[in-house]
Amino acid sequence: MGRRRTKNPPASTVPTPVWRSTFVLSLIGGALLWAAFAPLQWAWLAWFAPVPWVFMIRAKRLAGRRPYRAMWFASLIFWLAILQGVTRAHPLNYIGWVALAMYLAVYLPGFVALTRVAVLRFRIPVMLAAPVVWTGLELLRGRLFTGFSFCLLAHTQVNWPQVIQISDLCGAYGVSFVVMLVAASLARMLRTDLESSIDPSARVIWPLIPLVVALAATLGYGHLRMAVVPLGHDGAAIRTSNSDTTDEDVAASLRVALIQRVIDTKFESDPGRNVDTFDQYWKSTLQAREDHPQLDLIIWPESVFSENNPEVQCDDDFFLPPDVPLERDEFFSRFQDRQRIFQEKLQSVGTGVNRVWRDGAFETLDIYLLVGTETIRFGADRLHMHNSALLINPAGEIVDRYYKMHPVMFGEYIPLGRWIPLIYDLAPMSQGITPGRKPEAFQLGGMTLAPSICFESSVPHLIRRQVVELSRQGTSPDILINITHDGWFFGSSILEHQFAGTVFRAVELRRPVLVAANAGISCWIDGSGTVRARGPRRGNDVVIAQVEADGRWSGYEAWGDLPAAFCLVACVLLLLASGVAVIRRRIPAAAVVEGAECVSGPGRNVPTVTDV
Repeated sequence: MGRRRTKNPPASTVPTPVWRSTFVLSLIGGALLWAAFAPLQWAWLAWFAPVPWVFMIRAKRLAGRRPYRAMWFASLIFWLAILQGVTRAHPLNYIGWVALAMYLAVYLPGFVALTRVAVLRFRIPVMLAAPVVWTGLELLRGRLFTGFSFCLLAHTQVNWPQVIQISDLCGAYGVSFVVMLVAASLARMLRTDLESSIDPSARVIWPLIPLVVALAATLGYGHLRMAVVPLGHDGAAIRTSNSDTTDEDVAASLRVALIQRVIDTKFESDPGRNVDTFDQYWKSTLQAREDHPQLDLIIWPESVFSENNPEVQCDDDFFLPPDVPLERDEFFSRFQDRQRIFQEKLQSVGTGVNRVWRDGAFETLDIYLLVGTETIRFGADRLHMHNSALLINPAGEIVDRYYKMHPVMFGEYIPLGRWIPLIYDLAPMSQGITPGRKPEAFQLGGMTLAPSICFESSVPHLIRRQVVELSRQGTSPDILINITHDGWFFGSSILEHQFAGTVFRAVELRRPVLVAANAGISCWIDGSGTVRARGPRRGNDVVIAQVEADGRWSGYEAWGDLPAAFCLVACVLLLLASGVAVIRRRIPAAAVVEGAECVSGPGRNVPTVTDV
């Protein structure tokens, strides 16, 4: 007898090589993208990181029994690695770290699934479908729940100024769109070499056309925008590099000192540590004044001005918390004492920094202070805790104030904590902060300053909304200021992630940004996203900025996230289309079979679900 020949097993039963598995391809893309961010910051890898994901999009059938679960696990590893810095301050932060990573990991399988619908069902070229879906999902991530706009694909390019200039048209999302388009074009030019590929033909060259066009348009626009010298650079108004200037074009400027010290966050009751924090910043302030006597403004980071004496306020018909063991009159008397102590501190700081002994006589300066503190307000309804920025004049008076509008989840409030107080009893914080209701414009030296606090600088639509609202009121900001306390992160890569977002705010709105960071990265960024001065990523320093208005037009300020919103609408339509397809495959098919059985008989072919 001859040797019995066996049939080849069906394609679906052929074992998939490990390197072609859904999990490994997802993990490779995640590893490349991780390396494009800090701490490595190999930004060029971001242009190649999505290629393995695009290979999966083009495959007719994904490898594995549960491919989307495999993608989710690979994405979870990426997010756990890139956000590990949030765990440094307190053990309970591990809960928020894991929960946040589990949520963010959903976006990769969502991206692949929706793009596959566009490519396989509607035959939309992957070079268009991939960037549209990715951009729409980034916008969703930045808006959903409280929003999370850290580590956008665009942020990998923060050190390439020519690329990020298009942010003034469509925000950071526009840069993400271009990076994904280039990656998708590269993937389309290559043979996937997957057995189930929908296009197993040889390599093609034509996707090079959209790749070159996208890069040329992006870099060309970037070159043109950076060739326009903004208002104030070199003491001149908006002009091209070849234009002439006159004396009337000279712009106003502010000389600012950004004070940075390293005070790491510790959840413990230590009044002495609070005093030491204040003293360190005060000594650095006096030294900055001595070294730079022509200062107009000195900025302290978030919270460090509080010491053991935060600002206190009390409404006339204030609410007395039930756990306060005092009569109303005695409580109000103690409140007045605390208020007086805070006022004395203000006057001491304001006058102290402006009174200098020189050449045998006292000299009076004109330096303002912008500081971050806690504000405790006993309102008519309840106790309010605000994260505040105060502008203090040389006489020690508060002339402007801003309450933080966008609290950080798990850092400044816990979901449901207001309605379930037991949550705060178990957490290291006593209660969540009360968000402010509106932006504020600080006036100083003929210029308008718009402050933000901490991670607010990472929320693009928030900062834009503040600028638009202030502009409608006739107080369009000349300078954006961010004060932040990054002692939570003990020098981890979270500092660079926040810094990258801040650079994009400067370009998007064409306004210089000043950042005073405790244990972070204090910096001066101009309206082109160029870092003009920067402190160490975690060290003691005083950053001096001679900052001027920019004045260039911004499309992002005019129409905001509208371009990205079109991409999100496309994602919704793809989701609805895939849902309709599932319903048509299941419910109508079963109904057809059931109806066919009623009329079946000899010679009749009863359709099956598969047939339908």
